[in-house]
Amino acid sequence: GAGTAQPFCQNPGDGYSLNALDCDDNNPNINPGATDVLGNAIDENCDQVDGYAGLNIVESAEFTIQPNPSNGIVQVTVPSTFDKWELTCLDLNGKALFNQSQVTQEATINLQSLQSGIYILVVKGNGTELKKRIILQ
Repeated sequence: GAGTAQPFCQNPGDGYSLNALDCDDNNPNINPGATDVLGNAIDENCDQVDGYAGLNIVESAEFTIQPNPSNGIVQVTVPSTFDKWELTCLDLNGKALFNQSQVTQEATINLQSLQSGIYILVVKGNGTELKKRIILQ
């Protein structure tokens, strides 16, 4: 996956790749399809950022944020199986900027105190953690 391409008539075996996308040939857990672990100083998904800035966040369709992009006032809806849930807004460095607990399935959240940018909303409830990106204008 690195260096000059070499023609082979046969598979050259371990340690070779058909493309240069893998950013660490010595670690199979670091590749473009990996989920990046926030703040561990390792770029698992090869997007050149340690954190959630890349596009490999597994986002859940189980909860909604509207509107998104937003001016900061958003409606959050969680699965009906969540009796009580907690929402945390993280910056792209993983710092918690906002936290709120809810008892109902829907809530209006005010994030207008935050600057324009991309954030991660994390919803925890009933032992489940769901994540979505939100863009504040």
